[in-house]
Amino acid sequence: MFAILVFVALAVSANGQNCGEPLSGASGTFASPNYPDRNYPHNSNCQWDIVVASGAKVLLQFSDFALEGPSVFQSGGPCVDYVEIYDLFAPNYFVGKWCGDDKPPIYLSASNNLVVRFVSDWITKDRGFQASYSTFGGTVTTTTATPVACGSPAISPSLARVVGGTTAVANSWPWMASLAKYGAHACGGSLIAPGWILTAAHCFDGASYTSQWTVRLGSHTRESTDARQQNIGVQRIVIHEGYNGASSSDNDIALLKLNHDATINNYVSPVCVAPGEFPSQTSCYISLIPLLRYLRRAKERERNHPGKLIISLTACLMYHYFTGANFQIVMADQLQQGEVEIIDWNTCNSANWYGGDVSSNMLCAGWPMGQTDACQNDSGGPLVCKSGRKWYQAGVVSWGHGCAQPNKPGVYTDVMKYQSWIQTKMAQYP
Repeated sequence: MFAILVFVALAVSANGQNCGEPLSGASGTFASPNYPDRNYPHNSNCQWDIVVASGAKVLLQFSDFALEGPSVFQSGGPCVDYVEIYDLFAPNYFVGKWCGDDKPPIYLSASNNLVVRFVSDWITKDRGFQASYSTFGGTVTTTTATPVACGSPAISPSLARVVGGTTAVANSWPWMASLAKYGAHACGGSLIAPGWILTAAHCFDGASYTSQWTVRLGSHTRESTDARQQNIGVQRIVIHEGYNGASSSDNDIALLKLNHDATINNYVSPVCVAPGEFPSQTSCYISLIPLLRYLRRAKERERNHPGKLIISLTACLMYHYFTGANFQIVMADQLQQGEVEIIDWNTCNSANWYGGDVSSNMLCAGWPMGQTDACQNDSGGPLVCKSGRKWYQAGVVSWGHGCAQPNKPGVYTDVMKYQSWIQTKMAQYP
């Protein structure tokens, strides 16, 4: 690693047009020399060292990109004018090299430090590039000034594998939010920053006035107000511009700007937003505002008739038994949780599953035979997956056919696809 650092540090003092600078603000823009008035010069060697607040990450994106392409003397040859990205604390420190019109994708760093390098040769010149960066995530502060990082519950959740789910340990999912419409729970959500809630756009179909909504944080019980509970009004509802309603549920994502920041403590803290895709068969969790419906003597029948009981984690947990027995409805009074797995997108979209209704902005999670699922009134709630020591929100509860039916898992808005949108909107309404 030391040799790598020395190499990158020396790049800026190479021959030719020195350029680039340290960038340490919360956000900013930079561009190749002469952009946009004229082409970049020959023999450029530029380096931008981007450092944001400790505990945060750098979100980098290029708005324009036109460099000389690969060597004409060799088919598919190396880039001669190029941009390189180095993420010095990532497992693979060298992110990649780009040239021609091959614009680098949006990139989220592994730490608060990112290096961008631009090199041109002595022959052909082109328009160049423009890029911007912003601060993503970071460390928030409690009322006692103790740092609390995102995705790190002070109270550890119980991850026991219970078919259909179980009651959560109180405040072990500290980002869980209940969105109350006129005082009654209507949707779920998640705290992703002290003043911001991530949820589903369809929660606000016909109910888009901020005065209708209150966000409850730190609550574990349904009927009573917890001593640790925070009730905060909504200042702004930001619905994705591409949301097209129930016709396809695409872009089913929204943000709520709170009237004031939540108090971050051991019982209320934010979840991290997923920086990338989680592969299929990744074990993840959903946490849901409780309402428990079950059949009389369901547990005894499960023991007597194994395999014939499908347990569904709904707004709520719902036990379905196929004997036509009468329902008995009992309200659970505490937050519920359930384990699900990420399901391969192609499988979920196949003919005998959802038959093409799952867009590229969605992901599926559950089990092929049902068992555990999110259902009505769970909308907007978080699907979280653990990576290393942190929990990341991979999905927002969006839609599905029935509850916990075979080949009909829950469909979630894929949060990773909306990183830039989330960051842009949070910056737009500080």
